[in-house]
Amino acid sequence: MIHSAEKLNDVIAANDPKSIAVKLYSVELLTPDVYQEVMSLDITPTDRANKIVNALTLKVKSQPSLFEKMIAIFTQNGLNHLVAFLQEKLRKF
Repeated sequence: MIHSAEKLNDVIAANDPKSIAVKLYSVELLTPDVYQEVMSLDITPTDRANKIVNALTLKVKSQPSLFEKMIAIFTQNGLNHLVAFLQEKLRKF
């Protein structure tokens, strides 16, 4: 179970952030600029995850209807514990 927002980055970093980025980009949850940064060879998986999480946060805050798309991508990648954490956080708002 995930217990804090900082862990979101850790979970994504540990689960092939490039693969997750490809799927998020394919449904327009990442901008081309963020996608290019994430796919760069010069950054670590943790930096990739940070860029993904920051971009998703901004995107979902500006368009809450995209939350379900994001959840679907995480579910497809087997990140069910991350999905449960996010859904629980959403219920508390």
